[in-house]
Amino acid sequence: YLVLEGFHPDQIRNNHPSGGPKSIDMLFTPAMLREDFEAGAGLTIESLNAVETTLAEGPFHRGPASVTQLIAHKPVD
Repeated sequence: YLVLEGFHPDQIRNNHPSGGPKSIDMLFTPAMLREDFEAGAGLTIESLNAVETTLAEGPFHRGPASVTQLIAHKPVD
């Protein structure tokens, strides 16, 4: 299984103060993750969403955030 949560480009566009990379090239959209992990790596995606959430993960990751969440697995042969 692969469980991933990464900041979405809206994190920068919405000027959220909850952290994350300052370069849009380091952020993820669902389409990007689908291409990388489903098409590119052959994983089966169980859940893939862009969501608005509130982080409370320490002093540098606190407040409103735009994230992309992925749950995927490799099919068993």
